[in-house]
Amino acid sequence: MFSARADGGGEPRLEFDGEQSIFRARWSPDGQWLLLELGLPTGSDIFGLQGGPDAEPVPLITSRFWDFDPAVSPDGRWLAYGSGGEGVVVVPFPNTDDARWLVAPGGIEPHWSSDGTELFYATWNAEGDSMTVQVAPVDTEGSFSLGTPTAISTYVAWPLQTRLFTVAPGEQRVLVMEAESAVAGELILVQNFFEELRVKVGN
Repeated sequence: MFSARADGGGEPRLEFDGEQSIFRARWSPDGQWLLLELGLPTGSDIFGLQGGPDAEPVPLITSRFWDFDPAVSPDGRWLAYGSGGEGVVVVPFPNTDDARWLVAPGGIEPHWSSDGTELFYATWNAEGDSMTVQVAPVDTEGSFSLGTPTAISTYVAWPLQTRLFTVAPGEQRVLVMEAESAVAGELILVQNFFEELRVKVGN
């Protein structure tokens, strides 16, 4: 996996050279950690990388569930992520084994506000055909806690979509990826395609 400057200058730099599939990669706000969602035979786990491509990834979140969407808080103290069996979870960072809070059962795709005082995430409705983006205040005085969430937007979504929404800097706008239908498009299998093509074109 390579990184490149956003302005297009310089040469791409190798960041990770491993055999695992990389589902997602995110920098910590201070740029010191590269968080990797790596595909494993059992699903996906979250690893952290410091020190370039020769460094060994450090396991941060490993469980029997799919672990995905890692997001480090702006102050670098907390890691929010999605657990396929539970919802949005928050742990201390980088000492992720010290404590654990399930803050949004059934939630996915956590995003921190730019000042770290709010956490955005999405939840499915009961029918599984639409998503609701929610935001909740965060309290980190002494321990971690999440306040009462407020629904921002509900929209049609397809269950296999990824990157369902994102939050603009300043938290004044939320961009959502709305589907035309929550039902996947029809899949058609054509056998003996070239024979069918010859018939249609007369060759």
